[in-house]
Amino acid sequence: MSDVPPVGTELGTLSIDDIFVDYDGPKLFTCADEAGHVYLAVFVDEDEDVELYLYCAISRQSVELLRHGDVSIREMIEHPLGGNVWLVERSLTTPKGAIRRLRPDEIPLDWYPDEGARLSSPRAAVVEDTSDIGTLWTFGGDNSGVTIALQSGVRGHDSDAVTVNLSVGEDLVVDSMANDRVNSGTSTDAQEVLRRLVETWPFLEWEESTPWGSLADDLDDIFARADAEEKYNKNRNGDGSVRESRDFLDRHNLSRIFASEATRTLAVRRGSYFAIRNAVGMWEVPAGDLLGVLEQLGNTLLRIAEKNSSNPTLRAAWQQKRSLSTSRMAEISTGIDWSDLNEIQQRLDDPDLWVSQDDPSKNELFAAARMSSALDSEEIADIVRAVMSSNRGSRDALDSASDNMLSSLNLGAVHYEVGYELADRFRRYLDLDPSEPINPEEWLLSLGVEIRSFSLASVIDAVAVWGPLHGPCIVVNDEGLHSQSLAGRRITLAHELCHLLIDRRGSLPLVEVLGGRVLESAEARARAFAAELLLPREVAGAAFANSSEPLRKFVDAISKEYVVSREVVAWQIRNSSVVIPVADRSKLRSYVTRPDSY
Repeated sequence: MSDVPPVGTELGTLSIDDIFVDYDGPKLFTCADEAGHVYLAVFVDEDEDVELYLYCAISRQSVELLRHGDVSIREMIEHPLGGNVWLVERSLTTPKGAIRRLRPDEIPLDWYPDEGARLSSPRAAVVEDTSDIGTLWTFGGDNSGVTIALQSGVRGHDSDAVTVNLSVGEDLVVDSMANDRVNSGTSTDAQEVLRRLVETWPFLEWEESTPWGSLADDLDDIFARADAEEKYNKNRNGDGSVRESRDFLDRHNLSRIFASEATRTLAVRRGSYFAIRNAVGMWEVPAGDLLGVLEQLGNTLLRIAEKNSSNPTLRAAWQQKRSLSTSRMAEISTGIDWSDLNEIQQRLDDPDLWVSQDDPSKNELFAAARMSSALDSEEIADIVRAVMSSNRGSRDALDSASDNMLSSLNLGAVHYEVGYELADRFRRYLDLDPSEPINPEEWLLSLGVEIRSFSLASVIDAVAVWGPLHGPCIVVNDEGLHSQSLAGRRITLAHELCHLLIDRRGSLPLVEVLGGRVLESAEARARAFAAELLLPREVAGAAFANSSEPLRKFVDAISKEYVVSREVVAWQIRNSSVVIPVADRSKLRSYVTRPDSY
């Protein structure tokens, strides 16, 4: 008899969260994979040998809506995250089952629950109509950090005129209800907001690369650079055909989507969460929460629009918002032109490399390509090949260590301070004395992490993978700028260990390419962790303060004892609490690659 949930499939390792219906085993339940992606599982049919289940990807926020009866079970199946559902055949006679994807319109009608089937009576979600505010819906709240308020029937407008607010926690982030257009009698209608949501949806869900770098940059500068770029290209090309930054801003600007003129608010995916940024501040929210409330917003906008219009294409456009060609989906999720992606799959002799990936946000090959997109096609192909070569292993020991490391850890602190704290916790987790040298390779292997060697582009030191089909594995580049030496290999492995411990559940749920395009905040944390794990600052500082040897001899001795570079020794002394004499500081500065920062 095969398992519930299934084992060894494309869905990865699933564990049951909540069982809503149970007779002779769970028949209606939610489960989650190791990266936190949630599925609603519904038993739909059986015969003598097989039970059939539908697995639908949903957000955590949607689980709460489902639990409270705010949405029907049928709605969840009709509008799954990723656009497809999984049909799982559970064999009652053999250990092995089968699994395949279906579009919602391919599901037999008799498998669908009744239209009104809910887990409980819906909570009151509609505020009483008044001549002033019309009808108000709210989506989110409760356990979700994101709330959307939708107001329709605004006084002085058509019945499908709408305004939209978005809040994160107690902060009002997008406020289109205070929009001057509303007050002047030119409010946006439901069709217009829904159309913009359809147009931008694939980019919101799958596009993680920005043209300029970090969202922590000043937004006014970002928009000013985009304006300058557009003006330059218009003068050069005559038609403004090249406007990468401006196009990116338009498709990630929630204020534009919601027709708010009050502020610019960008939402950009960062692995398992969204970074939301405007002139007031920056927020991080789980990706499933934001996508979940946007899904509910779109469903309600559709109902409003259909009530007041006979546009037959509107429903199809909303339902097919994720239905893109293979080439376009791959381009959006990797940031690489299809001509180059096609060359990569030809080099790997796999014409279907980018095919049948209905949700690229869960695929480690897409992530590896995106993070190495600055390289040429041959180098990217080598990195993708390295990811594909890794085996899938157990994450139990690694998950246990991650749980221990993350307990009460303040990830909002200064990045390098988090790295230091994490390194100290890991040493205590291993019951190691602060001054005891550590072999990161030995401990990685004990946590079930496979370590392999590959020859890659020299700017890449390592590739780590922990997605649903591959890993956990670290592929070390034998020809890497840093990783080719023994000390460099050890610091590289320690760096990747940090990502494995905490970033699998955050900005890096699938892959990390050391030397590629990765968030600087995550890299700063991992650099601090690696140095502190191999040679704690206070150990380096105390040894320096107590040494009577010439500085060069002392540095070489510490470097040899802890198997780290002279630069690591110099920085760890600098970052300790000891006072460094001016003459020694000058000599230590000569060991580092950024002497101006020492």
